[in-house]
Formats: sequence, structure tokens, C-alpha cells
Amino acid sequence: MAIDKFSASTIIGLQDMCQFKEYEYTPECKSLVDRLSGEDKSVMGWRSELLKDHEFTNKQFDPLKHQDWAYVKFITEHFIRFMEFATNPLISPLAERTAISYTIQPIFNHLLLPYAHLLNTKWIEVSNDFTESTKIDGLGTLKGSREILLIIEFAGGNISSSIAKYDSDIKKIYENALKTIRQSGRNKIFTVLYFNNLIYYEVLLKFKKQYVRYNYTISRCPVNPPELQKFVKDTKIMFAWVRDLVTFARTID
Repeated sequence: MAIDKFSASTIIGLQDMCQFKEYEYTPECKSLVDRLSGEDKSVMGWRSELLKDHEFTNKQFDPLKHQDWAYVKFITEHFIRFMEFATNPLISPLAERTAISYTIQPIFNHLLLPYAHLLNTKWIEVSNDFTESTKIDGLGTLKGSREILLIIEFAGGNISSSIAKYDSDIKKIYENALKTIRQSGRNKIFTVLYFNNLIYYEVLLKFKKQYVRYNYTISRCPVNPPELQKFVKDTKIMFAWVRDLVTFARTID
């Protein structure tokens, strides 16, 4: 976007719209994230750290209050298990269905689980009134409704997809996002793209007569301890993204 083509007021409006409020971890989750990402660790070091229960030594674990802590622990253990294999499957070429079953599905099934009363998530070649005959890899809809809040696309397997596949699926996801916004009359829709072990957390926003694709973060599915450190830190932005998705869902009657 050539920023000099827009007025100062338009640029300020875009800047105000394209930002998100920082997610605040619960104190227990912040403690866990700090412990896990504070210094370099081996796989055994990560496993040892996960076995400690410092956050709940003197207090009771509450599954509703401590959802962020539980998620960070679960998803960290998930990727640690792959690193403990003789050969980590995520560093070998995997077909699309296998790659997503190891990465994006466990990430999102558990990330959205606390909101199952509000959102339906369907996977693999699903269609909807808004997308018509187009098959989508994943859809999040409002509970009790066909209205789409989230579109998910998988651009191939884990390390073997081409830029051409990425470009094709970006076009597909945002063509359907635009179609959905226009038919629903809403001003936004959330999107996720998986490409070569990267997950793009995004939202498409309507701004006056134009549309803006805004990226929250690009998170790499970790295959080694340094990448896992970065992934754990990224959970703060992931939680902000899902919080905004849920807030949007609650505004729809």
C-alpha cells in the first residue's frame, strides 16, 4: 500500500483500526511462560521444567480461571513430544492432512475449546451458504447459525509447499472472506493460513469502501527448543487474536 496516496486522517484511521489491545496473562500463566522462555534449554530441560508445579504449590488449580496456563502447558508438551522422537516428523515432508493433524488442529481445537458454547469449528473440505460451492479447509461459525466468523486454509504440507500454492490459497481465503463480509453485512472476518509450518493469524477489516488485511502474528510450529521459546512467547498474541474473535462473535445477535 502506497501510504502517500492517503490523507493524514485516513492514515490515522487505518492506524487506529490496525492494532489490538495486548492480552494480559493470568499471573500463573505469566510465571509459566517466563519459566519456559526465560533461558535456553535442551529438550530434557523443557520436560523437567514442565514437571514442576511452582504456580500451584500453595493454591488450587481452577480450570476456568487458569485456561491460559493450561493451554500453554498442553501445547508446549505437544511439540516437546515430537522433539523427543528419534526423528521429529515436523522436519520431514508430510502430506497436507498429516501436517495439519500434527500442528494446526491441536493448536486450534484447544485454543477455541473454552468457547465451544459460542463457536462451531469444522475441518476439511467444508462448505457454507456464504462460500456457496467452494470447499474450505476449516470454518468457524456462530453457534446455532451458518454465519462465518473464521476461515482457515491449509496451503499444502509442512515443508514442501511452493510459493505458488501459498499465493493460490491466499487468493482463495480472501476471495471467500470478501464474499462473506459482503453477504453478511459485517465489518470484519478472522482468517488463518497454514503454510510450511507457519501459521498466519489475521483479520480482514472493512475500512470505508476498502478492505484491509491485518496480521496479528506469524507463528512457527516449533521443531527445536529455540523455536519453542519463540512459540511460547507468541501465545500472548494468539490469545489476543482469539479474544478479539470471541468478542466479535458476541456482538452478533
